[in-house]
Amino acid sequence: MKNAKTFTTRTLFMHYLSKKILSFFYNKPWSSDYWEKRYSSGGTSGSGSYNRLAEFKADVLKSFIKR
Repeated sequence: MKNAKTFTTRTLFMHYLSKKILSFFYNKPWSSDYWEKRYSSGGTSGSGSYNRLAEFKADVLKSFIKR
């Protein structure tokens, strides 16, 4: 019974993960079309571009540049 549960859990996880990966590449967040649609529908550039997360990203990038 344990093997069946492990198999089912693993299968469901792999299905979920593969859908996320395919969605990422299908939506192409690096394309201009993606961002045009996102902004025109009222979206923003995301939480990583504001407040604490933006400061954190800037600090990480600065540390790479200093090296």
